[in-house]
Amino acid sequence: WLAPSVSYKSQSFSIMATGRTSLVNRRLHGMKRWQTVFQPTLMMEYKLNGYVSTNLNYVNAWSPFALSQSSDLPLYTDYMSLTQGVGALMNSRNQMVMHSWRYSNPVRGLTGSVDFTYNHTIGIPLYNSSYANGFYVRKASGEESDADNYIINGRISRALGWGRLSIALSGSINWYDYDLMLSDIRTPIKQRHSTIWLELSWHPLPWLSAEEKSVVIFNRHSSSSSAIENISLRYFRHQLNIFLMPGKWQIECMNEYYHSNDNTISNNYFCDIKASYRTKTYEVGVTCTNIFGTTDYEHHIVNSFTRAFTMNILRPRSVLCFFSFSI
Repeated sequence: WLAPSVSYKSQSFSIMATGRTSLVNRRLHGMKRWQTVFQPTLMMEYKLNGYVSTNLNYVNAWSPFALSQSSDLPLYTDYMSLTQGVGALMNSRNQMVMHSWRYSNPVRGLTGSVDFTYNHTIGIPLYNSSYANGFYVRKASGEESDADNYIINGRISRALGWGRLSIALSGSINWYDYDLMLSDIRTPIKQRHSTIWLELSWHPLPWLSAEEKSVVIFNRHSSSSSAIENISLRYFRHQLNIFLMPGKWQIECMNEYYHSNDNTISNNYFCDIKASYRTKTYEVGVTCTNIFGTTDYEHHIVNSFTRAFTMNILRPRSVLCFFSFSI
């Protein structure tokens, strides 16, 4: 392979372009294929001033199919799953564009960023799935599909003078469009995934500080096919940590709470407490895990065809005493 590159850099602008050219020879089950592969990349960065900067990246990647995708022989991936590939030395292409903006003002305590990513994949093999003779069979249909993925990320944070208070708000939106084979019919699928984060940090006194983090996750997938149910789900996670540090003592209280609009999943709460006394030569303390919280995770499924109930042990209650010293 050869990978010539060219670059330029000044005080405010930099650019680098690379073009990798490879000669690839692949062999499998008597099949042979020679390919000349060209994979270009581009990276640019520009600083508008001391506060704002932006960059743009482009990547074009080539990926050969794995053995399970290329071979038309039945391959048992485990004791109950079988897969059968396309029977040809194929490959996929991936094109990615990434663009971002950054803002930072240390004097005002304000920072922000926005990122955009576009990913286009060409040549994804589609598979028919079935259950036969006690095995889950996944067989290549002979058709290929393209997939598009769009991602937007943003974050803004501000440090305030009120007891060393800092606030950060982040968000992410993800669109993913692709195709699936359902009952030997090519079916378009659309997935939407959004996340919002809120973070607070407060240190009003030398012996007191607190941190709070809340996350909201929105999931939605839809299709024009009646075989797929259009579902929208929301998941919430809240975390509150309190730290007390009077003298040589250090007390930590960590709290987590999970809930959602999915009625088949139980809400969960955890509380951990740690107390320790620390000197220059030794430390002694106790850690209490999940003293007030949930220990079981329940999942219920009840419909016309299925009645299922599962329970998993999440975090058992425990008490641990520790002592450490230095010689």
